Amino acid sequence: GAARLLGLDVDRTRCALGIAASMAGGSRQNFGTMTKPLHAGLAARDGVLAAQLAAGGFTADPDQLEAPNGFLHLYGVEADPAVALDWLSRADVLRTRGLNVKKYPCCYNTHRTADAVLDLHAKGVGGDDVRSVRVTLEPGALEPIIHHRPATGLQGKFSDEYVVAAALLDGEVNLATFTDEAVARPAHQELLRKVEVVDSATPPFGPSTFEGGYAAVELTRDDGTVIQERCDIPRGDARSPLDDEGIDAKFRDCLRFSAGPWDAERLLASLRTLEQAHVVGDALARS
Repeated sequence: GAARLLGLDVDRTRCALGIAASMAGGSRQNFGTMTKPLHAGLAARDGVLAAQLAAGGFTADPDQLEAPNGFLHLYGVEADPAVALDWLSRADVLRTRGLNVKKYPCCYNTHRTADAVLDLHAKGVGGDDVRSVRVTLEPGALEPIIHHRPATGLQGKFSDEYVVAAALLDGEVNLATFTDEAVARPAHQELLRKVEVVDSATPPFGPSTFEGGYAAVELTRDDGTVIQERCDIPRGDARSPLDDEGIDAKFRDCLRFSAGPWDAERLLASLRTLEQAHVVGDALARS
């Protein structure tokens, strides 16, 4: 109805329906579009809005979570509230488990692949004489990486094949990797077509050392030589944390890509002394 009142054409009406579908609860079908990051934004907004409404006296059923018609039964299968309560009651969960930092601006299920291929690149392996690349991931890892022949930057974020091509040819994976122009580069499109991504409960190079997750990469050169690389724990995970240099590099990349009027080094300096600031806004304003 709203699309009709706005006079939207067929294509924009279909987009409106797709956005509305994700607003009802998120949808993997929208991975590789602008609506994918909207999922997280809507969840954050709705959490703040719910708290503000409750603070203002707005009412809701007090047993909404665990009641027979409540959230857990509506969205879960054999939900166990005790598990959620156990996690919520752990005041030291961040200290004991640590924080994960998302190193690359693409689907997390591609990060082990990126690390493994970048390790190959660091050893002198490029994308010029590649006959084929086979990537094996843990079961279920393929579900979100749905774009095997990406045509846009957003689709590239959900393409393990493109991440392989970019890591081999560029030697880096950053925000500039995922523009429409970057994904459309002929050399990258040619190379990603040589990449096969599969999943297997049995890793090719022995058992995983990290909660069942892994990326095993087998690269075959034109002369038949086979090179193998493996990543179980992605860089940025609390068990393989980024050092200060890595975090600063990610910060600079984000700021550079924003094209804003920020001075990255001054802002970094302000953030490092934020604990001593009496007013956060004043500290950031000086940057």
